[in-house]
Amino acid sequence: MMRNTLGLFALASLTSLFSCSSSGGDAPDAAGTSKYFLNVNIDGVGYEAVSPRILAGITPAPTPRITVTSATSVGSFELLLDDHQGVANYTLGGVGDYLLSMKYAPAGASSDFASGACGGSEGTLNITKLTATEIEGTFAFVGKQVGSCATAGKNFTNGSFKSGIIQ
Repeated sequence: MMRNTLGLFALASLTSLFSCSSSGGDAPDAAGTSKYFLNVNIDGVGYEAVSPRILAGITPAPTPRITVTSATSVGSFELLLDDHQGVANYTLGGVGDYLLSMKYAPAGASSDFASGACGGSEGTLNITKLTATEIEGTFAFVGKQVGSCATAGKNFTNGSFKSGIIQ
């Protein structure tokens, strides 16, 4: 019970620190470091989350999963890769035994913009570095609004991230 309470307190403390910057710069966060980040252009507008507002986790076999998440006052991202093969380029709907999902949830919106949600949503995730303690890579995708394929999608370009890994 105490471990769960401490875990929930830590998660609540972390989520209360979320912020956003459209400067595109390398501004330090409250802890004074910007070693870890997630940057992307959303329809040409910059989104940036810096440490500790980005987390990555890896779960082991039989279904190895990489999850990279970030959240700010304007929205949150989730990059999810099942059955990964380590450092490689992964394409949404590509050939291989992996499952790739990327989504953006604008703050206060009723639905997410996700890759693979509708026809015409595509994307790539390139894992450029993967160690026991860090992950780094790039991504881009067209996200369609979940549940409303007729709605115009959002273009997510020039995405990059670096995160420590929790296990």
